[in-house]
Amino acid sequence: NWVFENYRPQLCWDVTSIDNLNSQKIEVFPQPASTFIHTGLIENKPFRIINMAGQIVYNGESKSGLITWDYLSNGLYLLSIGEINQRFIVINL
Repeated sequence: NWVFENYRPQLCWDVTSIDNLNSQKIEVFPQPASTFIHTGLIENKPFRIINMAGQIVYNGESKSGLITWDYLSNGLYLLSIGEINQRFIVINL
């Protein structure tokens, strides 16, 4: 018991949420999407689409801000362009 008498826990107040890790955002529309999204970016940029299991399910290069895909299952995805990440929803009609 004497080991814990002089122990003082260190408190950390610099806690951040995962949403605050990246303050840059891109506009993604339409929401929900089915086979394409627009990012609002003018230049062509490489991108990744990541499912909620953390798997890269699609990647490529946007064409003037347009990103198209053949098929994604219904669900929530993360669009990653460089250091910018944005969530979007896919619903197939």
